Amino acid sequence: MKQGDIEQLSHQFWQGVSLDELLESQNPITVNQPQELTVEFWPEEESIDDFLTFLREQRQSVI
Repeated sequence: MKQGDIEQLSHQFWQGVSLDELLESQNPITVNQPQELTVEFWPEEESIDDFLTFLREQRQSVI
């Protein structure tokens, strides 16, 4: 990326956009039912408690 490109993007970032402009640029979807966002990917043999323990340990090791 060239210096001019970075400056242009920085300028655009700080200018802000209206909600209508944001909606037009991102084209978000509408979710009518939260169930539409669910997926069945968690393995039955995996314990959520084990995962949460692992996650906590990883976060603590970073700090």
